[in-house]
Amino acid sequence: MDISSLLPADATDEVLIYILRSLNHGDLPDSMSGQTESSIWASSRNESQTTECIACNNQFPPLALFKPSCSHEYCRACLVGLVRSSLQDESLFPPKCCGQTIPIKQGRWFSPQLVGQFQAKQLEFDTPNRTYCSEPSCSTFIPPVFIAGSHHTGVCPSDTASQQFLQLAVQNGWQQCYSCHRVVELDTGCYHMRPSSAIFVANAVVDRDDNVDRMDAAMRQAHVEEERVNLMENHECPHRVWGLRAGDHQLSYHGLSALWL
Repeated sequence: MDISSLLPADATDEVLIYILRSLNHGDLPDSMSGQTESSIWASSRNESQTTECIACNNQFPPLALFKPSCSHEYCRACLVGLVRSSLQDESLFPPKCCGQTIPIKQGRWFSPQLVGQFQAKQLEFDTPNRTYCSEPSCSTFIPPVFIAGSHHTGVCPSDTASQQFLQLAVQNGWQQCYSCHRVVELDTGCYHMRPSSAIFVANAVVDRDDNVDRMDAAMRQAHVEEERVNLMENHECPHRVWGLRAGDHQLSYHGLSALWL
């Protein structure tokens, strides 16, 4: 492709060199992104030929912006910042825009070092039962493939206190996360019933029935369906009766414990 065809007639050699470096090398230092990048381009293009970065709201030439699968566009500095934030906060991983995952591949936008850090975090976050170095000053994630010798999953059998707590959880019907197996409770909110969650709760309700042992499969399934319909139609969600109360008021917080997610 003739890169000169993408440039305005009055483009400078400095701009051409910059584009070639970003296209062919990809591994540009962060110092060349953001304001420095914008100032180089701004000298050769009119304001009408620039596009706004969705994150920083600065103007950039179209070729200096990354466009994910949605309609938004990011400058390199903001794009790299988004990826780095996802490496620090698991709730932001993988980085997304409009609910669609941003592909992280080595090339023009991401350096080999950043791609390597992303792949390492992906392995860590995808591991359900993670193991970390026991030295507090290290605490590095240890991939399962590097764990040698005998080991177990879940709570250590020799941890008496934790084992007693899990027994108490079973006796009281407390639920565990399906991924990390930690005991969980609803702190606040309401029970939004979706078909999948309603079936789960309906099964639990039927299993608590004193006569469940005397039910055959067909009878049990009928009871589950009955409970599912009841939950979908009569679950305790007060959103429909909320109203506006004008004036200044003091909000009082009351945590709500519950068995179900």
